[in-house]
Amino acid sequence: MSSYYLIYNSGQGPEGWRLLVQELERHGHCVLTPAFDVNRTDEGLVYHAETIVEALRRSGFQSLDVVIDSARTAMISISWAV
Repeated sequence: MSSYYLIYNSGQGPEGWRLLVQELERHGHCVLTPAFDVNRTDEGLVYHAETIVEALRRSGFQSLDVVIDSARTAMISISWAV
């Protein structure tokens, strides 16, 4: 099955993915929805990229198949394989 990494926009949070996460997991997929520190919104791209990479490291995922960003912003492509 596939591994999904779901990134929310600043107005949502990981809970906004709840229904999609339930459906994906019901079909046997692995899903990761990391939480960003809402008090650090001015940190910029580096902070967010580091948060994503650290969540991937802690997840134990061996690979990452799909990245979905709920914001209508530029998407950073991350190649992840252990």
